[in-house]
Amino acid sequence: MIKFSDFCSKLNCTFTDSDRKSCLPLIKKIENYAIIASKRGLLAICDPLENEDDKFLKMALSLLTDAIESNEVAEILMSTIITDQPKGAELLKKIIVIRGIMCFVDGKNYRVDTSKPPLIKKTLYAMCMGIAVE
Repeated sequence: MIKFSDFCSKLNCTFTDSDRKSCLPLIKKIENYAIIASKRGLLAICDPLENEDDKFLKMALSLLTDAIESNEVAEILMSTIITDQPKGAELLKKIIVIRGIMCFVDGKNYRVDTSKPPLIKKTLYAMCMGIAVE
C-alpha cells in the first residue's frame, strides 16, 4: 500500500500561483459534495454526481459510493495519476481530489457549527496553497 504522503513527496513537482488558483473551484465542489454527504449520507451524492464534468472527481466519488475500501480507492486514484502522468494544475487537481476523498473517509468532511468553515475546505485550501496542515 502506498502512503499518500510518500506518494506526494515522490512526485517532486512545483506548482505556480496560476496552478493553485485554478484549483479553488474544485475545492468548492468537493466541499459541496462533503456537505451533502454529511447531511444526507454518502449515497446522496450519487444524483448530483451524474452531472459532474470532472472525470477524475466523478471516478473518485463513484468508487467511494460503491463501498470500495478507502485504502483501495486511494490506491486506484494514485495508480491513475502514475499512469496518466499529469503535470501542473492537472496534477494538483488530482492530488486535491485524492486528499478530499481521504477527508471524506477520515470524517473531516463537515463541521456541525456552520459559522466555521468545513474542515475539508481548510485542509484542501491549505494543501493547494502549499501550507502544511494536519
